Amino acid sequence: MDQFAATDPDQNYVYWGPTTVRPIGEAGLNFAHNANPAVEPLLQVGRQNPDHQVRVEAYQQVDRILNGQDFPYIYMGRSIGAAFTRQNVAGMGGATTADGQRVLFAPGIVNPAEMWLA
Repeated sequence: MDQFAATDPDQNYVYWGPTTVRPIGEAGLNFAHNANPAVEPLLQVGRQNPDHQVRVEAYQQVDRILNGQDFPYIYMGRSIGAAFTRQNVAGMGGATTADGQRVLFAPGIVNPAEMWLA
């Protein structure tokens, strides 16, 4: 499940966590105001457990709740983006996922901290 282009689901906690819901009109990042209490314990397992497989299973359960039961978001379109650099810039797209796989380009995320002049 990839909500806001995070390479690790933990980066989406502020969007999914029931504890991050704020009253309408107050600033908050849980835009959908989805406050299903079953989600929080699963998010905490995903955030805190050092066992990769346990984390995967917890986030898969979160996915089943958000995308198979609650449906807090309806996606009406998509955005396409690109990032370009000069030839002497290296490290573009050097991010990795939680399981260590290289991400060529995470949509919407350009991390200048990963780049350097070659």
